[in-house]
Amino acid sequence: MKNTLIKLAAIACIAGFGAVVSAGTVTMKYTGNTGLNSVTIPSNGSYSAGHLSYQVQGGGTYNTFCIEVAEYTNSSYRVYDIVNLADAPDPGSNYGQAKADAVVAIIAKAVDMGWINTSLQATPGALDAENNADRMSAIQASIWSALFGASTPTSSDSDVNNNIQSLLSLAPAENTSTFYLMQSRLRAAVNDGAQDQLYVVPLPTSALAGLGMLGGIAGIRIVRRRHT
Repeated sequence: MKNTLIKLAAIACIAGFGAVVSAGTVTMKYTGNTGLNSVTIPSNGSYSAGHLSYQVQGGGTYNTFCIEVAEYTNSSYRVYDIVNLADAPDPGSNYGQAKADAVVAIIAKAVDMGWINTSLQATPGALDAENNADRMSAIQASIWSALFGASTPTSSDSDVNNNIQSLLSLAPAENTSTFYLMQSRLRAAVNDGAQDQLYVVPLPTSALAGLGMLGGIAGIRIVRRRHT
């Protein structure tokens, strides 16, 4: 019953939020990152993992995590479709609900550990910049592992590696209040030609600066991708 109430409360919060995107899209561009550390995803490859920063056109910035490795992020404004995480990526075959829930579980555990908040933003003041970057790299590596790898990701940086182990050794987050909350909030911002990213509804306050609230407009409509 408690979990059901949390899920309904989260949905109500989203439905009553002034729209900051148009018809299931958002226009944004990549502006930087918080520390990129090399990680290896077994059976997939090695990548630079970190917390990516995006500028929302007409608004502020928000930090997020990548959910695609076949394309590169883009520093020019692009229009992204907001889709259910299970319906990402674009292009490519959909991840499906099981992989989407695995990503939700990673985010929920990172929230419960106090590394990020429910808007994907790093928890302020908890650690110095270097340690915070190591944690963000561990979250990103774990997301990629949930989507693309069958084994635990690794890093040549011992601090990142230790953070990966700490995150993944935590008990599974499914059926927790944080899991259900993040399941209701997490979406994917996808663009055929630019790297897809995690997205949250509603966006954090920092991304709303300058946009204003559009009174009387309902929540974000989610674009549904056709399975390929």
